[in-house]
Amino acid sequence: KKNYLKKAYFNRLNSALKILEKDEYYKDILKSNTFLNGDELTNIYSLIELLKKDKKLVNLMNPKYLTLFHGNFHTANILADKNEFILIDPRGETIGSVDYDESKMICHLITRYDEVHEDYFSLNKSKNKISIELTKESIGRRYAYLQDKYIDKIPKNKLRKLLLLA
Repeated sequence: KKNYLKKAYFNRLNSALKILEKDEYYKDILKSNTFLNGDELTNIYSLIELLKKDKKLVNLMNPKYLTLFHGNFHTANILADKNEFILIDPRGETIGSVDYDESKMICHLITRYDEVHEDYFSLNKSKNKISIELTKESIGRRYAYLQDKYIDKIPKNKLRKLLLLA
């Protein structure tokens, strides 16, 4: 449990960044200021620096316990009807942090992941700025409803932790 955060998040993130930094297109994107529907997103490197400096925050992110978890929990992996639901496509690891599952769902709701996944967006890239505009209004309304019913009910200190885990 002690090294879980390092293995599950930091090592995986560093490995992915090393791969992306080798690609000219992604290298530029990683260094750019990114905007989603006009809102500026914090650059990944700035987030990493924040975490390196804030040991209290890193400690807060470390799970109190490990348990069974899905590992890829978001709206596209929930099949439901009026009476039942089933979760599909787990990541493959079975033991992890429940906070990770919750943070993944929150991230997907805030970024309206389904629109990106289904190519309902426009992307404008200039030298130091990337603008992403989500274009499917019906999906946007669904996400606004889910945010109102779920995300807005989460206490701010817990939400901050979950967003950093995402």
